[in-house]
This record gives sequence, structure tokens and C-alpha cells, in this order.
Amino acid sequence: ARRVVNELVTLLTTHGLSINVAKSQLNPVHQLVWNGLVWNTKSFSIKIPGKRLLRVRKSLQKTLKDNVHGRLQGLQLASTLGKMQACAEAVLPQRVYCREAMASLNKALAMHKGNYKGLVRLSGAAREDLKWLVRHLRYWNGATLCMTPDIAATLTTDASPYAFGAILRLQDGRVFETSGLFSRKERKRSQNHREAMAVVLSLQAFEWLLEDLLHQADKLSLLQVVLESDNMSVVSNVRKSGGRRRGFARLIEALVKYCFQRRLQLLARWIPGISLQADAWSRELALKDNHRWCVTV
Repeated sequence: ARRVVNELVTLLTTHGLSINVAKSQLNPVHQLVWNGLVWNTKSFSIKIPGKRLLRVRKSLQKTLKDNVHGRLQGLQLASTLGKMQACAEAVLPQRVYCREAMASLNKALAMHKGNYKGLVRLSGAAREDLKWLVRHLRYWNGATLCMTPDIAATLTTDASPYAFGAILRLQDGRVFETSGLFSRKERKRSQNHREAMAVVLSLQAFEWLLEDLLHQADKLSLLQVVLESDNMSVVSNVRKSGGRRRGFARLIEALVKYCFQRRLQLLARWIPGISLQADAWSRELALKDNHRWCVTV
């Protein structure tokens, strides 16, 4: 690795480029700070440096305090949200837990005709979301750049017009299955909505098992769960923690928050529907007029 670095330095200087040695890392390392983030090539992760995370947390606390005393300006809220946005790649809950605050800011700007010095009143949902971030920032400081061998479980889900099926595979080789029928109201929803509901219902069915895995892990660690689905909309929106279509986006946001609150890091992956065993479960149950769902071990 050192030889490659020396060759690169020689190549750059030969072409007339100067290297800022003070700001360069010329010795190969597994971890370095770049662009305000700590990059770790051993764990394939990025995180926010401790001092920067502390400043972001204090900014959130000041925003909540000023809102209580009725002196929160749009400029201050925009600054706080900007700091959170800069952490988005390393603090995954940022996207979903800052949306209500952004909606409050946009509402205030519309009221004050774009004047950032106007006062802002955070909605109840925005206040609760920012309070959650203050309490849980340290747990969610860090995001994986790719799927690693530390995956605790793989959840495969699928839905038919009348039922859903899911298979949970643990790292130790154990396999659990669940399936169930949709309610009449859910059957009238779009297929994308039913596919997302299949994920929600499956996670609820396996909640006891995932909680047991969390109890066995370190207090500050997260549980990585790979979500496999043949629905591209579900996969894409889970990755973005929401979407544009309001009803569907709200369901995805609720799903993502459900995972964040239980220290579950959901890594969504698309797979072809033809390879889904969960699809057979959902369709088999739909053919049977069985109105009770169960977990099979």
C-alpha cells in the first residue's frame, strides 16, 4: 500500500500538482477523519466525531428550549436542521425525525413571507421527534457503507392481494416463518401498501425474537436486519425513510420509526419475486379461509 501511495504522489507531482502535506494522510490507515466524518475501512462504517455530535445535540436542546419560551426564530431552526442534514449519512434517523420540524419551518416562512427572523412554533410531532433525537443520537451515531458479516437476521416478506408471508433467518441458522390475512380495509389498498404492511406485520410477529437478540448484544449496539422484498417501491422508500405519496410515505415512516425505536437497522434489498418462498406462504394462506395468523418454528 505504501508503494502505491508513493507512486501516486510521484505521478501527481510530475504533472505539476502540489500536495498539501498538512492536510493529507500519506500513511495507509484503517480509520481517518475526512469531510467531518470518521471513515473506518475495517468495519466499513462512517460516524460523526464525538465533539461534533455534542455540538449538534446542544443545538437541538437549545432549539427545543427556545421553542418553549416562544423565542425560536426560523434562522435558528434552519441552522439546527442544516447541522442535522450534514450528519444524515452517518445518523440514519435524521431523515425521518427532522421532517416534522422542516414542515414547521416551511409553514412559518410562508406566514412571514420568507423572513427567517420570524418566530416559529414547532408542532407537537416535531417536538417529540427532536426530543427523541436528543435522547438517542449516541445510539445512532454510525452507519454501514455496505452489508457486512455482522448481519443478525434476514427478513424476507411478500404479499398477495389477501395475505402476507414472511421468513426470518438468523445468523445462527435458525429459521422462523409467519403468515396472516389482511383486513378488508387493507385489501382495498394498493399492492405497494400491502407489501409495506407485510413488513410491519412481520416485524411485529418476530418482535419477541428480535428483542431477545438485542438483550444478548451490547447496550449501545444496533441490530442489523436485512429486509428482502420483491417490491422496488418498498425497498427504495425504506432506504430513503419515506417517499412522495403521502399515504404510502406515512406508512414507511411509521415502519422506519418502529425500527429506530427498537435499535433495529433495516437494510433493504430487492430480490426477484420468483425466488421468494414467502410468496408461496402468502398465496397458500389466501387460498385457505383461515382468519388467524401464526408463527411456525
